Amino acid sequence: MFPALHLLELMFGCGVLITAAWCDFATRMIPNSLPLALSGVGLAIRIEAGDWRAGLLAAAIILSLGFALWLLGAWGGGDAKLLAAAAIFVAPPEILRLLALMSLLGGALALIYLLLGRLAPIQLHWPQQILARRIQIEHRRMKRRAPLPYAIAIAGAALVTVIR
Repeated sequence: MFPALHLLELMFGCGVLITAAWCDFATRMIPNSLPLALSGVGLAIRIEAGDWRAGLLAAAIILSLGFALWLLGAWGGGDAKLLAAAAIFVAPPEILRLLALMSLLGGALALIYLLLGRLAPIQLHWPQQILARRIQIEHRRMKRRAPLPYAIAIAGAALVTVIR
């Protein structure tokens, strides 16, 4: 296939990952259209590379495990779908790297939230009001023990894996 087309597919997939991370951060929801779009572009890339069977098998296994975690209440359904889509998007030999990076980034995200949860909400003035508002919203979510926006870890790991 044309290298320019492959580059556009990668850019589109990276944009979808960033959008999913932002949606999860802002609303704690990942619209179904985002994992679906990432799966589509990932499948197109896997077909071009000739390893679509391995990519679909890995995605099916990851989706099954994510579904089990969702049933146990340990993970969100959107996270499971996004990770399965990311498994199609990255090359099959890179899936273990994706999972390892996701775990590290997820741990760092949890640590940040634990530390921020111990701080009192801060008061900032314009132009920092937007940042202050986001911090206040996150602080309230932490107090309610709302779930982490784990799509940030998934997207970060997928981006590092693909761009590397």
